[in-house]
Amino acid sequence: DQHFSAGPDREILDVGCGRGWLTNLLSSYGRPMGIEPVVPVVEHARRMFPALTFEATTPEGVAGTARFDVVVSSEVLEHVRDKRTFLRRLNELLKPGGLLIVTTPRAELYKKWTAKFGKPAQPIEEWISTDGLRALLGECGFDVVESTTAFTIGIYQVHAARRRS
Repeated sequence: DQHFSAGPDREILDVGCGRGWLTNLLSSYGRPMGIEPVVPVVEHARRMFPALTFEATTPEGVAGTARFDVVVSSEVLEHVRDKRTFLRRLNELLKPGGLLIVTTPRAELYKKWTAKFGKPAQPIEEWISTDGLRALLGECGFDVVESTTAFTIGIYQVHAARRRS
């Protein structure tokens, strides 16, 4: 709330929306659109939240540039092999000064996490360090305005970053 003023005209993109629960929460801040590459998951989201917009696509498949006031990407980045290209595309989708909110597990805790819970069963699972993500966000045209950690043992890093004008 401190980095973004909500309003009915605010355009929000939820990247990797899954079943749509976060897209639904974001609807109280503006007009969200959820995108997810897995068609059956998008179909489920549409059934769960029929008043919201969901598309089976990736950021590359979203038409246009400088469309959104906010882009949210929660627990997606660790499953993306080319993080630089992904973050640059999110930057392109944001209006100048737009806000990116990204969450992802911290590479600093990978060994501790997998020792306790086992290795994640995902096709791509590449955690990035907090310092590495902050640097990458800077390279991709963002200024980080807030960083924090969340959940058990601070496993997730949460960054709010603004697109440079």
